[in-house]
Amino acid sequence: PPPAPAALAFDVAAAPTPPPAPAALAFDVAAFAAEAKAEAAAAAVSAVRTVTATVTQLVDASLARAAAAQEASTRSIATQLDRISAADADAPRARAAAMRLGAMEGSGVAIKQVLPEVLARVDALEKKIDVRVDALEKKIDAILAATASAPPASAATASEPPAATSSTDVRTRCRMLASSGDYDSAVYRAVEQSDVDVLLYALDAVGIDKVRTMSPLPFGQLTLLCLVQQLGTTLARDDAVDFKLEWLQLAVLGLDASNPRIADHVPAVLLQVKACMEGLPAAVTARHRERISLLVHVCQSIGSSATRRA
Repeated sequence: PPPAPAALAFDVAAAPTPPPAPAALAFDVAAFAAEAKAEAAAAAVSAVRTVTATVTQLVDASLARAAAAQEASTRSIATQLDRISAADADAPRARAAAMRLGAMEGSGVAIKQVLPEVLARVDALEKKIDVRVDALEKKIDAILAATASAPPASAATASEPPAATSSTDVRTRCRMLASSGDYDSAVYRAVEQSDVDVLLYALDAVGIDKVRTMSPLPFGQLTLLCLVQQLGTTLARDDAVDFKLEWLQLAVLGLDASNPRIADHVPAVLLQVKACMEGLPAAVTARHRERISLLVHVCQSIGSSATRRA
């Protein structure tokens, strides 16, 4: 008889199926945050320049009005003095008018003496503002350069953390923010890391029972959109499906798709999350069928409506 086949060292049929590669995110929160910071800095520069121009105009106008009023008063008193003097040079009214004219002339001299000091202060103020404007412009250039050179969050690997700050430091900071009641900053600081484990830690520190009854929710629209994306695209990655679905439902229902800050990104994010939920393993879908069906429907509805508005 032929020899029995040797036992295989590796059984392909019994080998575990490798986990699917994470989907490329439809929305890069790090790049968006850098662009938002650059826009805010540019707006600050513009505001400073506007304030400078306004202050200069006000000072110039005030000085011009003061000089005009001084000149008009001097002419009026001089005319009265001439009339009175023509009638009676020794009259008390003539002497009083002469005294008033002298006082006005003295006031004019005082204004002329003070004027250079006022202008010098204005110049000093303008120089200080120019220094601050230059500093802000340099910050804008640095932010834009960093944004242009940084790889998208979806391209980052596990060996390349998205920020120099350690995960432990970020978690500690998130818990401190949550304990102080700054829930939005706590969650946004976590989503910036593009690390779902850090995000789950921050959400646990916040506690959904503390925020679910608040109206409006204590989160910005950008935070909610990032929360939807990071939870919705990692549902099958671990055993925290119940926890993620609970927060995902809260975040999706809290989205305002017409908000100008996120409107352009809402359709892509929601449709991507919908596709991820529809591709969940059958066992996960069976355990959470009702909530997943609701979220798929809501994502489809809001995403399609946002697309039509765009």
